[in-house]
Amino acid sequence: MSLNKQIFAASVFAPKRLVAPDSWIKHIPFACFAVTVLRPNLIVELGVHSGNSFSAFCQAVVESDLSTKCYGIDTFAGDLHSRLYEESIFKDISNFVEGNFGKFASLIRSSFAESVDQFKGKSIDLLHIDGLHTYDAVSCDFAAWLPKVSDNGVILFHDIEVKGEDFGVWRLWAEIKDKYKITYEFHYGYGLGVLCLGENRLANALAEIAAKFDLEKCFYPAWSKLQTEFDKEQLLIQNQKLQDQFNQTLVETARINTLLEQCRNEALQVRDEAQAIRIKNENFCQRAEKLKLKCEQEKQDLWEGRIWLEQQYNNLQQSKTYRLGYHLTNCFKLREPFYNLSRLSALAIPLKYKAYFRNPSLLVKKLRSVISSLRKSILAHTINCKKSIKPVEIKQQPWSGPLVSVIVTCYNYGLFLDSVLGCLEAQTCRDFEIILIDDGSTDPETVARIEGLEKSQQPNLTIMQQPNQGVIAARNNAIAKAKGKYIFPLDADDTIEQTFLEKCLLFLENSPEHFFAYSWTHSTGDKDFIWETQDSDPEYSLVENRMGYALFRKSAFMQVGGYNPVMAGGYEDWEFCVNLVAHGYIGRVIKEPLYNYYVKPGARNYHAIKKHETLRGKISDLHRSAIKTHKRHLLQLAQQSYLVKNQLVNFSVNSKTECGNEFFLIDLYRSDIDFSAVREKLLTWLENSPVTLLVTLKGPWVDLFPAGCPDNVCVYYPELYHPDGDVKPFYEYLEFYYHPQRKNINELN
Repeated sequence: MSLNKQIFAASVFAPKRLVAPDSWIKHIPFACFAVTVLRPNLIVELGVHSGNSFSAFCQAVVESDLSTKCYGIDTFAGDLHSRLYEESIFKDISNFVEGNFGKFASLIRSSFAESVDQFKGKSIDLLHIDGLHTYDAVSCDFAAWLPKVSDNGVILFHDIEVKGEDFGVWRLWAEIKDKYKITYEFHYGYGLGVLCLGENRLANALAEIAAKFDLEKCFYPAWSKLQTEFDKEQLLIQNQKLQDQFNQTLVETARINTLLEQCRNEALQVRDEAQAIRIKNENFCQRAEKLKLKCEQEKQDLWEGRIWLEQQYNNLQQSKTYRLGYHLTNCFKLREPFYNLSRLSALAIPLKYKAYFRNPSLLVKKLRSVISSLRKSILAHTINCKKSIKPVEIKQQPWSGPLVSVIVTCYNYGLFLDSVLGCLEAQTCRDFEIILIDDGSTDPETVARIEGLEKSQQPNLTIMQQPNQGVIAARNNAIAKAKGKYIFPLDADDTIEQTFLEKCLLFLENSPEHFFAYSWTHSTGDKDFIWETQDSDPEYSLVENRMGYALFRKSAFMQVGGYNPVMAGGYEDWEFCVNLVAHGYIGRVIKEPLYNYYVKPGARNYHAIKKHETLRGKISDLHRSAIKTHKRHLLQLAQQSYLVKNQLVNFSVNSKTECGNEFFLIDLYRSDIDFSAVREKLLTWLENSPVTLLVTLKGPWVDLFPAGCPDNVCVYYPELYHPDGDVKPFYEYLEFYYHPQRKNINELN
């Protein structure tokens, strides 16, 4: 077939499949031309999405009567650029390919890296790369699949003209043009790069066309026609939707007119009823006059009855029953409670209990004893109930990289960097990396501070730069580079207590993979209060945010698709936690104020609160359906008990903070000593203690112990760091990690 006929065949090519998105439609005529001219034996496409390009390749094979094999490779789950998409997309393209090209075309549902070994070296004649468009991703795909392409093969790169949103194909294409001799490019349709590894038929044909015509204008009439047809079809669909809305509006208008007519009829009826009421009112006034005369007579009778009742009342006041009721009522209303209690004790309390009212400390001691007994009974009952459910056994696997990646986002917050980096430096667990991402700061102080950090070359600190895109894009980009098993996003103007990472990691390493953890939040700045977060509740999480700033697995982040750009107006942390819950993850709270949130006017969250209902509605719309569908399963997951083995495998003794060689332990958790009785003594001793001290307390005392302890003091509440409240793993960790010397509270002086 001559070149003119091949160009004509591409120009009149009528694709069987044109669906959204339309990003590849303008290149379909060239796809037909390339297949017709090159006559490949094997075509492979990396990134099928909705199938416009893959279907065009297959249809061109049929119309050119070739024996070509075609393979489309995709996970059909989406990525950061194409966004996540539903299972229906895969079913639609799969059915189309099977029904039209099933004899020679197949879809492979896997990642590109998993599929590369299925193809022999130098076996592919035409390779189309259109997967994740970051520079790292497309470079990796090109390097992995290049050995599979024949010496005279052709490689197509889509989106070479897109330079925003972390797209990097343009950058790789610039490198390829410098390295390879035979390349062509089309600038329309987001750009298409054509790399010819050798002087094949397609390279010769393109060279001949380029010598005579403008290469891009050669295919313009064909793709313009296809684009017009696609746009026309979309307009027809939109027109039908508008027509349906118009018809619905007509129906609604008719319904409203009917209601108006009903209202008019009801108004006439009300007018008639008002007239009847006026007549009744006149009759009532006449009857009232008669009743007035009767009341005058009865008033005289009542006066005489009053005198008799006063005599009876005086007798009642002298009775013991009345006095008991009088003093008891005053106690309930807190009117002179001590006086009324003393009178009640004199009247009704047996002699053996009156000692409690003469000495209130005895009453307090008795109440604490009763509360302690009730708490032990409830705890024992809870443990017995959980023991009756057979736990699922899990073995914790070792992790080779840093255990946590702390993501610090910064935009003109250089003033706070010393504070946030200082709190990380003070952490009792040191197995973490810090990724500081600058979101295009313009403040000179911030720019200078970040430049200084870059020059310092701290071993666990990585600094990233990006144009200003907002906190969501900054976090997503930084987490993509993270090496940690767990991710902890930390805003530059916030801080955490020195045991935050240690306690969250201890909880999560004793939990299954579908758990994430957070603590209570201490709000500082314009407002000072403790935000007591709660364990995640699937339905309630859509109504109010009671989940804090969380530490979660990177695998969970990848599964749910990261932070959602739709929450650019705020509440991205709330939406992310709800997304985790909707995907089967369970949030657990450590009931200590370990996260310090700085409140200041004009901050991003300050403006988000003003749009609370709108943002909350977005979160509900995004996840209400999934949570409602899987509610029963989510609740069952939360009730399941787990037994984690090898839970200390990722805790290294070398990773703890270097705050001294010796650690002393005061174990008040397993002691019968009343903490309130020794609290002042312990606090005084802690202020002057030269050693590193570990203190264990029972959970109920968390409100009585100050949040800001000295750097050489760490306070623990053992039952808070295990999903089932089991304290044994904590004490095993304490011995393994610190090897503390035990010290008795009575030894303090």
